[in-house]
Amino acid sequence: QTTLNNLKSGIRYIDCAEAYESLSEVARAIKDSGVDRKELFVCSKIKGLPLGNYKAVEKRVQKHLSNLGLTYLDLLLIHWPGPDDCDFSSSVDEFSAKATWEYFDQNIDESWEIMKSLQEGGQTRRIGVSNFYQKHLERLQGKPFANEIFIDATHGETQLVEFMQEKGIHVLAYRPLVFLSAIELAGSMGSTTMSQIQELADKNDVVNAQQLVLSWLLARGCSVIVKSANSEHIQSNLKACEIAKTIDIPSLKDLGNADDLVAMCGGTDEYSAIFRSH
Repeated sequence: QTTLNNLKSGIRYIDCAEAYESLSEVARAIKDSGVDRKELFVCSKIKGLPLGNYKAVEKRVQKHLSNLGLTYLDLLLIHWPGPDDCDFSSSVDEFSAKATWEYFDQNIDESWEIMKSLQEGGQTRRIGVSNFYQKHLERLQGKPFANEIFIDATHGETQLVEFMQEKGIHVLAYRPLVFLSAIELAGSMGSTTMSQIQELADKNDVVNAQQLVLSWLLARGCSVIVKSANSEHIQSNLKACEIAKTIDIPSLKDLGNADDLVAMCGGTDEYSAIFRSH
């Protein structure tokens, strides 16, 4: 229902993954929406670094397409810079033990060749990566169309975003609003991040914290991945696109700084922290 509501509201970007269990629902939403396939931009992600027999990987992608009711993807990403036998249902410790720099360094070249072959074979129009940090991108022998990374109000990733934009790599920001509740909780413990967000929202005539964070990211040239089944929230998120064109960028320069109190309140993505540290 979330995907269908977003499509009916005018959103044309669909984010999915081999690791997610909602592909049939997404397929049904695409069909029920009546939106022409040419109007959609469907991005999906393959588990870990694709390795081994190309035909086996191709079969995985074809099954993925079949589950989505599509014949091609607009963008296919490597979901994380690690093996495909761990996913986000794994414990953080297990994921960290497997998704090492050594594993990445030994296998990324083969994986990128497979991704290029998938593009050449027509399964996807573009190829990219997800959860890659600067050292991953510097090691990669090729330029991905995009990199999907975790960015929010206390994880601005300024240096990484600037590096990617200098290289012509599009920035996709995931989970930008997920930890606003942690930021609010941290405020009761002395954190000033939420009060800063609210002050900036008032200064820029922005309705709420969610709209301010999205506008800030869009004004930085990032695309944002947000999902909501609530029509009011969807419209508020869409309005951020217009606000980003007029928002006072200099006033937002300190947004995105790390906040230890927010981290203590659970306001960090543990899996992205693994990839950043490795």
